[in-house]
Amino acid sequence: QLYRLGGDEFAILMPETDPTKIYEVLNRVRSAVEHSPLIYLRAKIYCTLSIGAVVHSNQDAEALIYQSDLQMYKSKQHGRNRISITY
Repeated sequence: QLYRLGGDEFAILMPETDPTKIYEVLNRVRSAVEHSPLIYLRAKIYCTLSIGAVVHSNQDAEALIYQSDLQMYKSKQHGRNRISITY
């Protein structure tokens, strides 16, 4: 399920996903965006994603959002268009 948090931030909830497959799933999303340009006034516009992810057990929603935000900024600091995950 995809949710817009605001601005340019989104959340994807994957409750039935095997934690060992999270990176693989998110990398497919990241790659699809990177290789699917938008067409605007006949110009191709390429986008990238900096993804922060959290694999949790007993955290509340606020803690999950906070932790994923930290991971997203880590992705941006390391060159953008990357995935950072905390377990």
